[in-house]
Amino acid sequence: MATIRMGIIGCGNFMSTHISRLLDIDDVEIVGLADPSAASIARMKERNPGLQGVPEFASHQELLRETRPGAVEIGSPHALHFEQIVDSLDAGCHVMTEKPLVCTVAEGEEALRRRDRAGTILMVSYQRHYAPAYRYIHQQIQAGAIGRIQFVTGLQHHGWYREQRGQWRQDPELSGGGQLIDWGSHLMDYVMYATGLKISAVMAHENRYDLDVDVDMTISARFENGAIGSFAHVGNAAAPAAEDMGFYGSEGTLLVRGVEYNTLDELRHYDARQELVDVGELPAQSSPDHNFVDAILGRDQVHSSGEGGLDVLRVNEACWESARSGREVAVSSSGRR
Repeated sequence: MATIRMGIIGCGNFMSTHISRLLDIDDVEIVGLADPSAASIARMKERNPGLQGVPEFASHQELLRETRPGAVEIGSPHALHFEQIVDSLDAGCHVMTEKPLVCTVAEGEEALRRRDRAGTILMVSYQRHYAPAYRYIHQQIQAGAIGRIQFVTGLQHHGWYREQRGQWRQDPELSGGGQLIDWGSHLMDYVMYATGLKISAVMAHENRYDLDVDVDMTISARFENGAIGSFAHVGNAAAPAAEDMGFYGSEGTLLVRGVEYNTLDELRHYDARQELVDVGELPAQSSPDHNFVDAILGRDQVHSSGEGGLDVLRVNEACWESARSGREVAVSSSGRR
């Protein structure tokens, strides 16, 4: 079986999570590390001894030109994603990027056009698609276990405002937005992925405090099947990071509670009689990196697609417009999933 020649674009701290997984996959050879910061590459190599001897590059263009990888993973500031994605696709690479896909709907549509032209894979690293409790929720909803979705809730809170003070995530030129496009991107992606329903309209209010981007946001949403939802992104919380979601159907309810950076505290499944369902053994843990490799090798389908990333961008833009205008805003349709 052919080995996937993998390039890494962006060597910040979070990329270590991806690299540690890739180093454990026999079908992958990491052929280059690209980052304008030599210090970031050095720290990455220090944390991951398996990278010793891997060539280093100051730009993604150099990496693509010199190593000709078959695939790349991208973990750079949000505003850099678009150029790095389209250059990689144009070079014939499969691409997986950290969230968000890109920063605007227009960029997302162009990225998907380039992917289709290249005939390669474009994924977004939404890890909730691969975590056991979240996989269970998705599977149960898609199997009709809780009937027709009627209401969806989501709450995230953490100290993003203070923790990211002075960092690129609060600079709109690099981040493309605030809390909504950053950690909030996971919540808006997952509720659409789990239900299989797109959000069709939103009414949003935000607090920016002294920043140029959103910090706290509350969203009232309508889904394409007529269901409604309520979502809260609290970026200025004096509390540890946590996330709750609820999916209320005509025949049951699924609740995932107290998730702190993907650590499950509680999963509950109620049937139509309001009785707890024994969830049994949860689906196996996977990861975006394993799915990326398996999809390239034809062993699995993509489970966190570029289309899903574009759906999130459409919701983001509608939320920002609603918060600015003070009115409900329809979410434009992508036409495909």
